[in-house]
Amino acid sequence: MRLRCLASSRVTSQTNLATHHLRFVRTLCRSSVRREMTVEAKLVPSPEVLELWRNAQAVCFDVDSTFCVDESIDELAAFLGVGDQVAALTAKAMGGTVKFQDALAERLSLMACSQQQLQAFLQAHPAQLSPGIPELVAKLQQQGKAVFLVSGGFRQIIHPIAESLGIPLSHVYANRLLFKVGGWGRFRP
Repeated sequence: MRLRCLASSRVTSQTNLATHHLRFVRTLCRSSVRREMTVEAKLVPSPEVLELWRNAQAVCFDVDSTFCVDESIDELAAFLGVGDQVAALTAKAMGGTVKFQDALAERLSLMACSQQQLQAFLQAHPAQLSPGIPELVAKLQQQGKAVFLVSGGFRQIIHPIAESLGIPLSHVYANRLLFKVGGWGRFRP
């Protein structure tokens, strides 16, 4: 069976799929200064975009800074007390000078998160969904469209979000943190 899939980035809707409210949250990291810039816009999609939404059998959402308003690795790093160092590595990786997997491994090594610390983080920091996401997901599910979450982040952080919205865990595509006795081990894409 072949699915038509609509990939959505930074698009949410409060009431229907005809009008989309866009919210962009960018975290700019310069040395140790962290600023957020929010731009909101209301767009009326073209007939072609509406047709894609109507005919899509599945919709794929990027998770960090799209489906959710924050970047989970940055939030986890701040929780662990190494936020500035991880932000500097993230900026370096976003510059394209380092491969994604290498940058991720370097950030995780710096964080050295244990399973217990990850659980404490999840309890202390519930997901911050972008405005309109729960309503949009419910509307898509009512229409029989499959919803997928795709991320360079971690399943352990995304699974609770998926469960809260009735998205099957088999529809989550993300890295998995692997722990060893005494702390963090590695990740598996």
